[in-house]
Amino acid sequence: MLGGWEFEVESSDPTVTFEAVRPLFVPNASGDAYEIPPSRQWYFSPESFPVRKSGKAFRIFVLGGSTVQGEPYTSRTSFTTWLELQLRATDPSRDWDVVNCGGISYASYRLAPILEECLAYQPDLFILCIGHNEFLEDRTRAEVREIPGAVRQTHVTMSEWRSYRMLQWCLGRSTPRSSADTVVMPTEVTARLDFRRGMEKFQRDPEGRQAIVEHYGQNLRGMLTKARAASVPVILMQPSSNLADCPPFKSEHAPLLSPASRQAWEQHVRQAHECYSTSLPQAVEHLEAATTLDPEFAQTWYELGQCYDRQGDYPRARAAFVEARDRDICPLRMLTPLEAELRAAATDFDVPLINAHDLLERQSPSGILGSFLLVDHVHPSICGHQLLANALADEFATQGILHRSAAWRSTRDSAYATHLNGLEPMYFLKAERTRQRLEGWAQGRAELPSRRSALLVRPEGPAKRRVNRMVRN
Repeated sequence: MLGGWEFEVESSDPTVTFEAVRPLFVPNASGDAYEIPPSRQWYFSPESFPVRKSGKAFRIFVLGGSTVQGEPYTSRTSFTTWLELQLRATDPSRDWDVVNCGGISYASYRLAPILEECLAYQPDLFILCIGHNEFLEDRTRAEVREIPGAVRQTHVTMSEWRSYRMLQWCLGRSTPRSSADTVVMPTEVTARLDFRRGMEKFQRDPEGRQAIVEHYGQNLRGMLTKARAASVPVILMQPSSNLADCPPFKSEHAPLLSPASRQAWEQHVRQAHECYSTSLPQAVEHLEAATTLDPEFAQTWYELGQCYDRQGDYPRARAAFVEARDRDICPLRMLTPLEAELRAAATDFDVPLINAHDLLERQSPSGILGSFLLVDHVHPSICGHQLLANALADEFATQGILHRSAAWRSTRDSAYATHLNGLEPMYFLKAERTRQRLEGWAQGRAELPSRRSALLVRPEGPAKRRVNRMVRN
């Protein structure tokens, strides 16, 4: 604080900076609580917590993307709410406060400044569920601002002065702090799919993809380092992905595929399609041949996985679905290399890792995660969110953070039922409309204004059946 003014934490990422970094939480009108202001609620759900922390309080900040927020629902049915309900019901010895910091389309580099900010709010624990949104925004060199070297060096030097950073805050903007290689991002998310023809912006770029994977790992480790320096424990969570019921969003042929190989590939795919209703083994043979000719075309792997699945060969089906996800030109689901970075960070920093994908997949009938506990390509159903909350509470109990009452299961279930029954029917209808718009957005059919301004309509036919499934799950 300087002269009565409090300014925001600035991102310390050396490769990505922002036009401005605004605080996620601000004091409310009465000054007794921090809250997410309306200007940030386009991406975040309303959330607040007391300024003064009581002696019994245990404050948990949960950072992540739309999975944390609870899309296509709201935070009212996110695992953060179910976790808080369970903690309060089963261990009233503490004043539990689970703060939902889930931002729509927020990637690791946008969440890192939020973690830095939250360190000032006396956190007792961080939960980080990050990984689906790393490829959404354009972070190419085209976004780099050209700044003269002398000006840049002056900025680097003066950035060490608190008065200079205060001046930046007052002006509402900042400039890159290190080099011309720093990518300057807009203050808020500008996802490529938020615009018409956004899918065309996704192109094959192996080097760029690897750089994003490495940057994700660096961001995770930076966040873990800052939490450790402040003696705040962290639990990592690997997000879930729909493998069985989500085709790749964009497929492209291998760049060096010869015309002859392309022709042979097309013939095998055509013959496979002809065999779908007559002979699955022959369809599999043709698709296997097609993936050998061109292993880069994601859709072929997905169709092969579907055939394996219909034959009951679930291990090979799952492997094919993972290939389809990882070769998607538009990766809206966490990729295997990102999962590896997450596991490595958990191991290196010796922090717990809850694998939400494996947790939900173990409940799936075929052992492959699909629409059984997910409502779209990544977002869990309400039942799925409850399972994630239960896993977190179990981890709390294992660590000695949570001291459950004797009848904790029935107490938890009663708290869950009371909360769920208190949700108005329109809540689920809104969620279905949001899901429909999110589906169009994910397939590159962006509508303007943004998908967040969903209209309220009463679904009929197939849409109504989907609502019933969402409520049931």
